[in-house]
Amino acid sequence: IGVRIGGGEAPNQAISRISANPSAPLVGEDVEIACEVANFSSQPRRSSVYLSAGESRQKREVMVEAWQKGAVLFSCRFSTVGAVPLKLTLDEDPFPVDNQRWALLDIRKFLRVGIMESAEGNAEYWRRALNAVGWAHVERVGPADLQGTLPFEVLLLDGWNGEKGGGIGGWMKAGGMLIWAPAADLPAGRLAEVAQGAAAEKRDGKAESPFL
Repeated sequence: IGVRIGGGEAPNQAISRISANPSAPLVGEDVEIACEVANFSSQPRRSSVYLSAGESRQKREVMVEAWQKGAVLFSCRFSTVGAVPLKLTLDEDPFPVDNQRWALLDIRKFLRVGIMESAEGNAEYWRRALNAVGWAHVERVGPADLQGTLPFEVLLLDGWNGEKGGGIGGWMKAGGMLIWAPAADLPAGRLAEVAQGAAAEKRDGKAESPFL
C-alpha cells in the first residue's frame, strides 16, 4: 500500500525562550519582556509576535534569518500585586504546537533584601538607606543562609569571608543582585576563589536559567 507524503520544505518558527527584566518587578515598575524567536527554515521569515500580559495586549514584528534566532522586546507596567500570566504567540505555521509559550510573572510590593552585619559598620548605613526608599523589606542573614535556594532579590554582605556561599552562583544566575564588602583582612586569593567559583557554577549550567 502506497502512502503519499508531503514534499518540499515545511517552514517552521518557534518561540524558544522568554524572559523578564527585572525578574521580580515591583508594582508600577517598568518591565522589559524579551521573546526569542527561532527560524527553522532555509529562508528568512517575517512574523508577528503577540503578547498578552494581564490587561496588556501588544504586537511586534520580527524578521529572522534562515536557521537563526531573533529577539523581540515588549515593555509593560503592572499596577497590582500578584502573579500575572504571560502568553506569547506567533503567527500560525505548519507546526503550531511551538508557536506559543507561557509563564507567570510575580509582581511584588517590595523586594526582600538580606543584610549581613559585621564590625566593618557598612550594614547600618545600608539599612538606613533601604528603610528610606520604601520598597525594601530588610532581613538579617548569616553565612548559613547563603546555601541552597536563596529567597532574596538583593544581598548586601558586610565583612563576609566567602564561607558557606554555595547558593550564591545559582542565585546570581537567576537574577539576584549581590553587593559584597569583604573583610579588610580577607586574602585576595580567597576573594578570587569565591568569584571564580560563582562564575564556574554559571558556566556549568547548574544554576537556573534567567529565562522563564
